[in-house]
Amino acid sequence: MWRILNRGMSNGGLIVGTIIKPKLGLQPKPFGEACYAFWQGGDFIKNDEPQGNQVFCQMNECIPEVVKAMRAAIKETGSSKLFSANITADDPNEMIARGKYVLSQFGPLGENCAFLVDGYVAGGTAITVARRNFPSQFLHYHRAGHGAITSPQTQRGYTAFVHTKISRVIGASGIHTGTMSFGKMEGDASDKNIAFMLQDDEADGPYYHQEWEGMKQTTPIISGGMNALRLPAFFENLGHSNVILTAGGGSFGHKDGPKPGAISCRQGEESWKEWKAGKFGDVSLSDGIIEFAKTHEELKGAFLTFQKDADQIYPGWKEKLGYTGESSVQAATFDWAKKAAAAPYIGGWVYAKTPNVEGVYWNEVGYCPDGTAMNLAGNETNHPEKIKKDMHTAGAALPKSFYMNAIGYLPDGTPMNRAGNNVNHPERIGPDLHKNGSPLPPPLKGYVNDIGYTPDGTPMDKAGNLSVKK
Repeated sequence: MWRILNRGMSNGGLIVGTIIKPKLGLQPKPFGEACYAFWQGGDFIKNDEPQGNQVFCQMNECIPEVVKAMRAAIKETGSSKLFSANITADDPNEMIARGKYVLSQFGPLGENCAFLVDGYVAGGTAITVARRNFPSQFLHYHRAGHGAITSPQTQRGYTAFVHTKISRVIGASGIHTGTMSFGKMEGDASDKNIAFMLQDDEADGPYYHQEWEGMKQTTPIISGGMNALRLPAFFENLGHSNVILTAGGGSFGHKDGPKPGAISCRQGEESWKEWKAGKFGDVSLSDGIIEFAKTHEELKGAFLTFQKDADQIYPGWKEKLGYTGESSVQAATFDWAKKAAAAPYIGGWVYAKTPNVEGVYWNEVGYCPDGTAMNLAGNETNHPEKIKKDMHTAGAALPKSFYMNAIGYLPDGTPMNRAGNNVNHPERIGPDLHKNGSPLPPPLKGYVNDIGYTPDGTPMDKAGNLSVKK
């Protein structure tokens, strides 16, 4: 992978990767848009275990969108990109067929595509089948099932050390090694010995010294609660940064979106290297990272996003960065999908930059279904210093929205007269205006999908208002 990214083969550094979020539910086009958004700043995307070939996101529709996104991202950034396609299946022949299909779609970019095989679901045999049929492809061993098999708490199975060692024997190019106590996954700092066993030509295990005699190394893949703030200490413990990172929330959860999220992770590595080189003088690691963040907005944004981590790892960071906000927001919400949708296509897969506008979709007065006032909702949670008072006066009429459905039903069957702001004003709830057997009004602007499926598999002709249409 480092060769494809035009980096050093012996000390190429961090490969910044992610897991597409939301993890489940995206249809092919939004999935491709999410890939494009991340690749603006990152390198590698993992096609996670529930994303392989769902009824609402078929592989033969999704992979072409990924290829389009990769081509556009490479053209715009001038850097190679990587995608780990999930070819896991319950039949070896089907798995091989999926691999061949993926390569046919990527064409000249075939080497930019890895194959992910879930070794927990399909077993170790699936790994060897993939390796024998695709000997030149990067083989991504997805080590699922940790709680049942490799967790120290389980009463059966074997350790993660044994598991990952087996992965090198059977030909995996990369495998998840946990986060060595620096992420959300259970583990210990001494788990770095797992990485040494995978990458070095000889290493010490818990009981024996292992010499690999030139056998190809297996790359450690770190994931599970990682973000830019947790990376420097992780690298310091490991002693190097030659790993693949798959940070889902650490990228898509960044307050400014997946591109700055990816860049912040790369800056997490850069800041550690500069501290290691003594650029900030004789200071602690945490003070060195804060000093780096002062001149790097993406890393500074990670501090503002993952404030609980910042409080624990970087004491005094608010004062040192000049932040006066009181809120502590972890993994703040960022609606990347709306921003991606607002960027129109021009001549294929090239996004046009559009300024933020005050459109008709903004409600300044009102309440969310859970009672949250509009002045406290959405992106305002990321900017507590800008929050204004609630503009709605108790007892006053709420403004009428142009985009209001007075008649109809939500997917769970809730009639419109009992939805939205009306739940906060039960005294105003009127009768259901829809009469059984009468036609439902058409959508205001014709925004309807009559072909496809919702995330739970419901066909579009049975979804939404159509579920109650006689």
